[in-house]
Amino acid sequence: MSQNPSHSNTPTFNKVVSQTTARLYQHPTEAEMRPLTGFKAFISNFCMAFVLFACLASIAFIVFKGTADEVAHQPQFTSESHEKNT
Repeated sequence: MSQNPSHSNTPTFNKVVSQTTARLYQHPTEAEMRPLTGFKAFISNFCMAFVLFACLASIAFIVFKGTADEVAHQPQFTSESHEKNT
């Protein structure tokens, strides 16, 4: 019994097969490598910038609105707690 028994249930694989084939990876075509120019590029860049600005502006609005609501309610809570203590 010079062999060590395997206590694992995983199978043994003898052959290493590449997971990438020529079908999975293809070089880009000339049309894909050509950059956008002219009006299409302007519209594409404008839309991307507008979406980014809209996301950041909405996040900033939510944060500032929540902070303003919190500040507006603070004097009410402080005066109520002050009246209870006296």
